[in-house]
Amino acid sequence: MDRNVWLRPESAKYRIWCVTADEEDPKVRIYKTIKYQENQDTYLVYEKRSGQAIGFAGMKETAPYIYPIRMRV
Repeated sequence: MDRNVWLRPESAKYRIWCVTADEEDPKVRIYKTIKYQENQDTYLVYEKRSGQAIGFAGMKETAPYIYPIRMRV
């Protein structure tokens, strides 16, 4: 995630987070992400060819039987 998403300014352009600044930042960020995902239906998205993580996708019920999809790539 750090190499393919968090280090890239184009990924953060319209987000509320900033690009990764140092080696410790991705460790903290991934632990926060894991904690958030404990109670969410979320999935890590991989590029099939390389097997590298390139984003997240998730769903959250907002009304009975309504699950908007949220993607972070």
